[in-house]
Amino acid sequence: MIWLRLAWDRATARLFVTLVVVLGVIIGSAVSETIIGITESAGKTLVETGRAADLVIGPVEDPRLLVLQGLFLIGGSSAQIPAYVAEELRDDPRVAQVVPYILGGNVRGFPIVGTTRNHPALAGSDVLADFLETNDRVAVVGSVVARSLRLKIGDKILSAHEALEGNAGKPLTVAAVRRTHGDPWDRAVFVPLPVARTHHAFQGEKTLSGLLVRCATPRELLGLESDLRKRFSVGTAFPALEVRVIRKLWGDFESVFEGVAFLVFFLSLLSLVVMVTTGFRNRRRELAILRAIGFSRFEIILSSVAETTLLTGVGGVIGTGIAFAGSFFLGPLLTAGWGIPVMPLSAGTMIMGCLIVSSAGAVIGLLLAVPLLRCEISVILSDPLQ
Repeated sequence: MIWLRLAWDRATARLFVTLVVVLGVIIGSAVSETIIGITESAGKTLVETGRAADLVIGPVEDPRLLVLQGLFLIGGSSAQIPAYVAEELRDDPRVAQVVPYILGGNVRGFPIVGTTRNHPALAGSDVLADFLETNDRVAVVGSVVARSLRLKIGDKILSAHEALEGNAGKPLTVAAVRRTHGDPWDRAVFVPLPVARTHHAFQGEKTLSGLLVRCATPRELLGLESDLRKRFSVGTAFPALEVRVIRKLWGDFESVFEGVAFLVFFLSLLSLVVMVTTGFRNRRRELAILRAIGFSRFEIILSSVAETTLLTGVGGVIGTGIAFAGSFFLGPLLTAGWGIPVMPLSAGTMIMGCLIVSSAGAVIGLLLAVPLLRCEISVILSDPLQ
């Protein structure tokens, strides 16, 4: 293992250069992995959220806007649809589930969603769903809301409208906190439908913001959508189709972001090449001496590869750690501010990132060491300038 000790001695002998190289790799891997992690997470969330309903029904004709409002809680509209649409759909044998929702109001910027226990955000948790079957002024808050506003069970919160009017006598009580799912509903405040109707924009009992519909069988979807448009003055949207279009648009931005990530990573490796190349050329005499005292070409190449792999490996591990911390802390900010849910980097992504950076370092070390060893030992040692 003399070649490993040799690689370590070389790296520590030029400590300033080593630190500069490692810092460049850290910055490159951290920035590139953070960008790639955010874009991939956002893309996955778009697809998974779009599967929450087969059909979105609302008051606007633009299907993309309906999906953004109903599933992603982006944008808003004061327009409403008649509540009897939901009642008639429940009696339709083609419909497996109807989830009414009311959008309107917010708690310090986080949207309030009035709905029932069947909302997909509460799927798999009867405890959370039960709170929305009451007429009490209770709220189930998303994890981002709880973390951002430092809420815990039993705390009182006011909607922006009630706070503006000074109506502190009607606060909402936090009944539960929804665990983190990495979806748009992490940033929502869920309240029972009757409570949402007391909001100033929904004084009537006969209106809703929209409906999320699940069909009994996929083949019924087109016929149901066509009938709805004929029977009621409502807009309809297929989430799977609209999300595909949104995903394509997002893919264009994703390509730009990934290009930036690649450029940053390439520049960090370029700095490594410049530093290491300069060091290798200044060490030609050292390499010749090693050859003269019995080191084989393979051992010298191995030590050079180990040196660059060590530098990039250390930088890659630290950079990946920073990328993980960045996605962990930036995720809630992006979710809360722009509705782009971002989950921390997965273990597989981090391991892959470290392997790619270390492999790049190994290749650079190999490509730089081999040409230098082609020179004759006698020529190098006889030249005092080498």
